Amino acid sequence: MFRKSLILGLILFMAMLIVSHANAGYNSNVVAHFSFNDSANLGNNDHGVVNDLSVHYGTPAAVTGMVGGAADFDGVDDSLYFINRTAGNAAIYPSGDFTVAVWVRADAAPSTETTSWVTRNRYKCGFGIYTNTNGQWAAGVSDGASNVTSGAQRISAGNIVIGQWTHIALSFDSTNFDSGTGIYTGDATMYINGVLVGTDNLAYRPRSDSNPSNNDRFGIGYDSVITATSYFNGAMDDFGVWNAAIDAKGIATLHAGGFFEGQDLYSAPDLLRQRFNAQMDAEINGHIWSYTTGLGTGPIGTIGGSIEAGNAFVILDASGNGMTIPEPATIAILGLGALVTFRRNSRVR
Repeated sequence: MFRKSLILGLILFMAMLIVSHANAGYNSNVVAHFSFNDSANLGNNDHGVVNDLSVHYGTPAAVTGMVGGAADFDGVDDSLYFINRTAGNAAIYPSGDFTVAVWVRADAAPSTETTSWVTRNRYKCGFGIYTNTNGQWAAGVSDGASNVTSGAQRISAGNIVIGQWTHIALSFDSTNFDSGTGIYTGDATMYINGVLVGTDNLAYRPRSDSNPSNNDRFGIGYDSVITATSYFNGAMDDFGVWNAAIDAKGIATLHAGGFFEGQDLYSAPDLLRQRFNAQMDAEINGHIWSYTTGLGTGPIGTIGGSIEAGNAFVILDASGNGMTIPEPATIAILGLGALVTFRRNSRVR
């Protein structure tokens, strides 16, 4: 009896270690997380090192979002911002590798004459996400000489669907740094709804210069210049910045977690990806996700099915394998918040 209890205790202890490690995920790399859940302070930074955002112009409104509350921008003068040189805020544009991601919903057709900005830095530096004049989402970086909108510095893809929540992410994987110019070069990759839509080798400069009195300004909902223009008409939810280049599987599970489970970027930041790599099950909101083969031929990030039908899935490698909620119940031992599964699901769908 003692031996069985000891074995069971060891199993539960190991499971808790696995769960704890998985839930750590990319959280240590978060420099900013604006959930927009606090209706009294939409600019609150829930996690990370930067300060809260302040209203610059207009009055962004609190509305229901994709994964909780959201901030709504009227396209006329609503905007949030902070000054980068304020202690801690420079981290919003990480040195080297970074990822920025946000749920966004356009509520009006984008202009065919000018861009409208989800986020941008005031000067020629940092990163940006915006709607272009061709009715597409676009994202990119600035090299200190060219704006993010420069054809050589941005990626465009995915026609904008009015009124539809869309997950947009941009990762930058630095491969070289020029200490003389402060410019990093590397691969910038854009994702829409968890799927890679474009990649290019670009140059990125976190700050426009090293002057400590520099008024570089990080803005959300507009282009962040003194005389603000190019306001965004729509809503944003779960805006995050990491000082790491999150890979395709990480972006795919970030999107799937929000889409299927209503999770924000900090709730279970890397659980599905880590459990997929280990070919193990994962428990989220009482739902058991299992490693599954043969889900289809779509690219990494492809999703399908639903929670209600018990067949939600996300593809996480080039062979069509991924994580899914299977119809049969999984045999498990639950204890102290830990989950141990006694089988590996390799069902072919």
